[in-house]
Amino acid sequence: MSRFNIESFKSQVSIIRVLENYLVLRKEGAYFKALCPFHHEKTPSFIIDENKGFYHCFGCNESGDAIKFVQKFKNLDFFAAVEEIARLEHIELSFNEQSNAYFQNLEFLKQLNEFFKTHLKQNEKAKMYFSNRGIDEEDIEHFSLGYVPKKEEFLRFIDSLNARKKAYELGLVSEKEGVIFANRLSFALKDAYGKVRGFSTRELIKNPHLAKYINSKNSNTFNKSFILYNLCNAKTPAYREKELFIMEGFFDVIAAYKCGLKNAVATCGTAFTTSHLALIFKHIKTSELTLCFVPDKDAPGYKSVIRSLKLCFEQNFFNVKVALLMEKCKDLGEFYQLKGICDLKEHFTFYSGFEFYLRYHLKRLKNAVQKDNFLKEIITLIKNIKQYFIKEQCIQEACAVFGVNANVFNAKIIDKNTALNEDFNVKTCLKTALNNEEFKQRFNFFVSAEFLGEFAQSYKDFLQSSQMDAKLLELCADESINILKPAYFSLALKNLVKTHYLKALMQAKKAKDFQKTMQMSQKIAELSKPF
Repeated sequence: MSRFNIESFKSQVSIIRVLENYLVLRKEGAYFKALCPFHHEKTPSFIIDENKGFYHCFGCNESGDAIKFVQKFKNLDFFAAVEEIARLEHIELSFNEQSNAYFQNLEFLKQLNEFFKTHLKQNEKAKMYFSNRGIDEEDIEHFSLGYVPKKEEFLRFIDSLNARKKAYELGLVSEKEGVIFANRLSFALKDAYGKVRGFSTRELIKNPHLAKYINSKNSNTFNKSFILYNLCNAKTPAYREKELFIMEGFFDVIAAYKCGLKNAVATCGTAFTTSHLALIFKHIKTSELTLCFVPDKDAPGYKSVIRSLKLCFEQNFFNVKVALLMEKCKDLGEFYQLKGICDLKEHFTFYSGFEFYLRYHLKRLKNAVQKDNFLKEIITLIKNIKQYFIKEQCIQEACAVFGVNANVFNAKIIDKNTALNEDFNVKTCLKTALNNEEFKQRFNFFVSAEFLGEFAQSYKDFLQSSQMDAKLLELCADESINILKPAYFSLALKNLVKTHYLKALMQAKKAKDFQKTMQMSQKIAELSKPF
């Protein structure tokens, strides 16, 4: 591979598009930030410069371009990393035999999937199994369900394609175990673009020597940590609904689909990982996305969802919920067999992910020492939350669960940049009001110009002329300031007003102005009412 080709290749690669496959990235000003994958940290120090195509960690001094990142992150040599990036960026390396083999493998997997689908139509027992679970022909086609025939037929088919070597490389055939997928139901595991990357198979007849589910082995086309079942179908409705349901099994996803919940995915027999989270953010690009975990109602299911929640919190993502079935069913697949098609959301009890995490742990703590230690852990977690309003919401939820006053948290979580937070609060509320007529009316009712600091005159002029000056236009164009959801706007607006009254109260006390002290105290007390 010549230098010219390498430089040409690099010019086609976006470091952001590559790294967002592995890390949860957040834009801050001109750069992107993430938690460094090469050392443990709680505050992001891993910076990516999109224009220069370069990353640097200020915590461990790791740095380089997209190729070097993939080399280190996946423990690959230089050319293997180039191939990995080429696949991610859909760049065909025509001079590279291994790259051509990759695309040939994808075509082979596509042919296998059609072969399995055809054999399902011919196998009455397999069709009956799906039918008994309420799965019809439309579902079978939509989810690319199939049946792997006996090994002789399977081998005859791959030999007709001259693909025995490919089958060995992809782990479909083993010298020791033979055709491990034979006589099993098949689930096509597709990437976010709908391309078959591998298979999961389920026993149709119990075999004590084999697991109930067997996945394709890791290969150059498949890695279960980078696949979410049904993401190719769920990403568009998830973007539209601003919500993605994450379930444990294939049949859970199919049952959800039957009940009209089309924005559901499942992990492929593995724990939810940072790579899964990065995959979601890459393909469902909305800052308002909520992840809703639907665990099996047993001890392993609850432990799994707690690990998933912790992973989200460590990535500074708190817009998560947990949905539990009200009925006494182990999982959604079992529920669907009992209830059939119904409005699924009416059968869920929804919890805030943070509240669920707190209650799960508190229920299992045996004494005051353990509870104190857990409280310290949560205080540290909240202290590291960057988003001001999410931090406030988590404090409120923690107070309710622990049964303590907010002062317990506020006394511990002292932000050295209080003035900066106040300024951020003003900017966020103001930008949200400028972009939403209903919010603007509420904003004008509770807030006067004196609350707005440097924006006071600009907003006065705006109210008179309905024209934004350069200062307000710059604020609206600032990508680091988000437009808030209704619940967050109410919280932010309340905090903005409360901060102003608290400052006025302190000034009144200092001036020994008893009347104004009482007036401000009363106003602060009134803030306990809903906005």
